[in-house]
Amino acid sequence: YNSTFDKQKYLCNPFYDKNGLLSIRRIKENKKYLDVVINYVTALAVNQDSIHIEIKCVNMDSPYKCIAIAPKKGINDIPSDTLITAECSISENDGFSSISADINLSELSPDTYLYDVYCQLQDGSLISVKAEPEFIANFRNQEHKSCYLSGENQLYAFTMFNKTGNLLLRCSDSPYEYAVSIIMAVYNTELFLAEAVDSIIDQQLDSINNFCACFEHKSYQDIRFSEPVQVILVDDGALDNSGKICDAYAEKYDFITAVHKPNGGVSSARNKGLEYAKGKYLNFIDSDDKFKENALSKMFTYFEANYNKMEIATMPIVFFDAASGNHWLNEKFKKGNRIIDLRSEYNASLLFVNASFFKAELVMPDLRFDETLVTGEDSKFIYTIFLRNNCRFGLVADTEYRYRRRSKGEDSAIQASKLNRNFYFDYLDGFIDWIAAYSKELNGFIPKYVQYVIAQQLQWRFVQDKDAAIAKSVLTDEEFEQYKQHLFDELRFVDDDILLMQKMIFREQKLYMLMKKYNTLPSCEYFDNDANLYYGNSVIGLISSCYTKIDFINIHNDRLTIEGYTMIHGCENPYNTKVFISASSENENTMTECEINHERDQSVYSLGEPIFHSLCFRCTVPLDKLKNKYQFGIFVDFNNHMIQKKDIRFNKFSPINTAYDNSYYAENGWVIKYSKPYLTAVNLFSESASANLTDYEEQFEKAVERKDKNNRRIMNALKLRKKFFAYQSIYHKKKDIWLISDRVNLAGDNGEAFFLYMLEKNDPDVDFYFVINENCPDYERLSEYGKVVIQNSQQHKFLHLMADVIVSAHANEYVIDPFFNDSTTNVFRDIVFRPKYVFLQHGVIKDDLSDWLNRFKKNISGFITAAHPEYQSILDYTYFYTEKETWLTGLPRHDRLYHDEKNYITIMPTWRKYLTDPNDDSMLAEDFTSSDFFNFYNALINNEKLISAAKKNNYQLCFMPHPNIMQHLDLFEHNENVLFFGTEKPYREIYAESNLVMTDFSSSIMDFAYLRKPVIYCQFDKERFFDGEHVYVQGYYDYERDGFGEVTYTLDDIVDVMISYMENNCQLKNIYRQRMDSFFAYNDKKNCERVYLKIKDMLSEDKKNN
Repeated sequence: YNSTFDKQKYLCNPFYDKNGLLSIRRIKENKKYLDVVINYVTALAVNQDSIHIEIKCVNMDSPYKCIAIAPKKGINDIPSDTLITAECSISENDGFSSISADINLSELSPDTYLYDVYCQLQDGSLISVKAEPEFIANFRNQEHKSCYLSGENQLYAFTMFNKTGNLLLRCSDSPYEYAVSIIMAVYNTELFLAEAVDSIIDQQLDSINNFCACFEHKSYQDIRFSEPVQVILVDDGALDNSGKICDAYAEKYDFITAVHKPNGGVSSARNKGLEYAKGKYLNFIDSDDKFKENALSKMFTYFEANYNKMEIATMPIVFFDAASGNHWLNEKFKKGNRIIDLRSEYNASLLFVNASFFKAELVMPDLRFDETLVTGEDSKFIYTIFLRNNCRFGLVADTEYRYRRRSKGEDSAIQASKLNRNFYFDYLDGFIDWIAAYSKELNGFIPKYVQYVIAQQLQWRFVQDKDAAIAKSVLTDEEFEQYKQHLFDELRFVDDDILLMQKMIFREQKLYMLMKKYNTLPSCEYFDNDANLYYGNSVIGLISSCYTKIDFINIHNDRLTIEGYTMIHGCENPYNTKVFISASSENENTMTECEINHERDQSVYSLGEPIFHSLCFRCTVPLDKLKNKYQFGIFVDFNNHMIQKKDIRFNKFSPINTAYDNSYYAENGWVIKYSKPYLTAVNLFSESASANLTDYEEQFEKAVERKDKNNRRIMNALKLRKKFFAYQSIYHKKKDIWLISDRVNLAGDNGEAFFLYMLEKNDPDVDFYFVINENCPDYERLSEYGKVVIQNSQQHKFLHLMADVIVSAHANEYVIDPFFNDSTTNVFRDIVFRPKYVFLQHGVIKDDLSDWLNRFKKNISGFITAAHPEYQSILDYTYFYTEKETWLTGLPRHDRLYHDEKNYITIMPTWRKYLTDPNDDSMLAEDFTSSDFFNFYNALINNEKLISAAKKNNYQLCFMPHPNIMQHLDLFEHNENVLFFGTEKPYREIYAESNLVMTDFSSSIMDFAYLRKPVIYCQFDKERFFDGEHVYVQGYYDYERDGFGEVTYTLDDIVDVMISYMENNCQLKNIYRQRMDSFFAYNDKKNCERVYLKIKDMLSEDKKNN
């Protein structure tokens, strides 16, 4: 074409490519190729019955005549030269023409789905119409559909662009541009967002394309949608990079739209997305989940085939990442693809919008998510549809929705919702009361399926922590009582049989709910040493089936001792109930009343109330050596009726387990077994004994092989057990075996100190080893001194079984049970806990750690303490240890403390749980740098007044933060006058070189105080530290009363105190010296020796009794 345009003038004009050359497209016409200039759309609008188009065109030798549309070539055998034309107005300007026209939609054929749009010249030539990417992007977010009538059929016209930007006109009997609109609410999920979006992009869409073949498909007869899928990413004010990721996807893919809004919650984000939705079906996938590869095609195909039979379609939910397996609601999918009518199958409830597809016509224009709800919003959305229409939904069982259980912080969103006041009253008002009232309004009654979902939603409210601490941290005491009463009132909407059908709560919660519904105790029917609880015609269950758990079984000096607890409910004064052990042997029956430990509480709680009461008992029964066999049962005196407990279970320290048949425990000539509901004790040395110990062992080994012969891990464990018993029967152990340890991958604590002492002691009667991972520097270092065993190696496991005592500074499960990590403990339950366990500790206990370290969780035989009040706290708090197990010896590592002062003043803060990212406890919280903690310590280490005083008095300021902050030290401002210590600096060295230590709540400074050096505190966040957010429960130690230095609460005050100490050569004040002297029991470097002697005495006593 003859073009005289100035190249520079039009260099950026869309008609030129990057090289400034005129863009040309080749169109095949009448079997010839014709080069034509591509013209560009400048304006496009769809009116009620016409489409207005404005086009900017390059002037041609032949003048422009009109705008024309022609059926897409090859469609329905309509001749390709059949044109529908619209007269246009033309104006010329500087080498270009601007033409505009209105295409009358009534001229379109209902049999033709797709039209090309052209500019036609006077000579009949056709020039394609194209659009710039920016125009397409802006156009896509606008409403651009129009409805018109053609005969009796209602048709819809859409303007659209193909992948090369060509303008097309689509006609359809469907008002939807997309098959499916997927709305994804996005908030702080940068780690998972791409995986979620990619699972949509990578879908197998063949089935959808068969229904809605896109415009580049070879067959156009069934074109109904411009694209199969529309994705709407709604950035709900994310604080991470999620918003940028949304934008990147939207820029790359035409069918993805990114929307940004201020944070308002998932409901507001979904509602925003609905404003952009143009699909026939709607879905609301979560931004950290994903679809199976065939999910969209399976869901679309099933819905299309059954469109008039159901309102919603849903798929199974399958967990991935930190968990695997099916969601508990997947049971209804077992029968395969089918349609559920909730009126007849009312317990097949639907609760999740993320795994469901919805008819857009049932949602648009007015249905939206309730933004006042922080929980229950999915259910309200779903059941609004059910109540307004037919309550039917389809099950698509041959695909799945993949629900992420995060490796860390999975419950953070749930926990966060519980900290929102809306979780309580607004939920009851906005969902429970609403659905009850709305269903009554529409039906005149509450249908069974609505009752079921009410009960299903309420059940979780009755599963709460012991003291309802979360709720009480949000609500006042009065509000909490109001909330409980409101919750109890909601039960009136649910029939008893519906309540008892719930699957995710236990009998005790169901009974509690009925008790609150009727405000009375259940009725009891007694029969044959048992009782049934019921309300009306609804049977709750038998008292005999309330479980009993056995914690310890021991035989010493022909006396059997059983400890455990049994559960009870449904009576007026449960804690007055008595527990008995029956003993039957050779026509002799005795009943021994158990001692009840009222300090121990294993009750099940709901909303701060005990609802399933525990009776923690201990009973000792004599065993007659002349008897061959005893049978023991557990009974309770329930409302003056003796009832035998029949559901007996065994906790971890019980040597009996029910995982394998023929499980047994042998001790002091007796063998204990369990045969429901009795424990039996068989005298191995009775004249009438029918089996010996080898027989019992062979029976157990055969039971393991029968059950797990194909489990290599279990079979390897069984080989080790056989090796242990073979060794026991052949060899007599000449030396005691002691296993000593610190952390699994780090020494340097009390374990190493005691190990070095044992090397010096060189006791000829003790064979001792240090246990540690081989992939750490301390393995090689300690191997140069003595015997070191690799943690969890076969040698370690065998030595553990052979050991007399485990001596460790830590109380992790793998310390006392090396089979814990590979889940083979049940193969060794009768022998794995035989070694005595001495807990050296890794610091002086000042808080209440009884929930972690109590006897029923750790069963410590020697609990090492270093301070008088610490020792007393172990006896007084609910650790359940006596003076026999609690040893005041001093910590072994204190023997190795030394002085090497270098005028260091070291700042050593402890950790706070709330500084951790709730989704990943190895990462800092997003707001770490704006936290009070960061601001305080960053200001302290950069305080000019403090730094100047340190220089003046010749002191070096040092910063030694908690290990959790070590990898983030770059966040702090580094002053050249402050020395930052890293993990390579041993604590023992820091204590030796420092003259003064400043901390807040750290217990590690107890070692520094042991050296009789000054400590000072600044507790600027004391209230928050002890309000339950952190891991500590405050114990006996009061910093104001017992602390080893001044306690301050502001930055200015701590700076003044630190300067005061500098100016006085960091001298320890008498008042704090006296506190240190009275606090620590010893200061003679003989702690290791005392621990050693206590262990020797313990083992000696144990040998006498066995």
